[in-house]
Amino acid sequence: MATDEQLKEVSVRLNGYALRWETLDEDITVKGIVAGSFQLPLPE
Repeated sequence: MATDEQLKEVSVRLNGYALRWETLDEDITVKGIVAGSFQLPLPE
């Protein structure tokens, strides 16, 4: 699980259609979010 600090290191790519976290080697696109292709944080 990523730390809050790691999650803050996000950049917007592809003219606003994707989010990129270099340190986590993770990309999420708007299309992926709409399709539900991401994992929500686990409840504490």
